Amino acid sequence: MRITASAISLNVDDVTASATFIKQHFGFKEEMSAEGFVSLSRPDAGFIFQ
Repeated sequence: MRITASAISLNVDDVTASATFIKQHFGFKEEMSAEGFVSLSRPDAGFIFQ
């Protein structure tokens, strides 16, 4: 079996600040967002903040 994708879901107090930090420091880009939710990714990993 070969894993081709992964994601981490984190519950945080400030979704916007957390997403901004991850984008600025780790090179992630925003895939989608809604109030209280953002999905970030890069070719080798993914994050979901709620």
